[in-house]
Amino acid sequence: MRFNNIVITNEISEKIEFKHHVSEFEIIEAFSNQKYLKKTGGNQYKLIGRTISGRCLVIFFKYFKGTAEITSARDVDKKERKRC
Repeated sequence: MRFNNIVITNEISEKIEFKHHVSEFEIIEAFSNQKYLKKTGGNQYKLIGRTISGRCLVIFFKYFKGTAEITSARDVDKKERKRC
């Protein structure tokens, strides 16, 4: 899957930063170093990736014509860690 754009609305960015302590920069890093990608339904996907500092994140996004619109991001849980 090719990503031409990664879109994070201000509302989602603030929620992810406040609730999960994940920055926009870390989301971009995880997309660049993706380890796992799965379609979860419709145009919704789940990506697991690692940041440069080694933090493993799971990112949920909608995909349409090369654009990933972020809906949520958080640290991986114990079950997801094996994919990172």
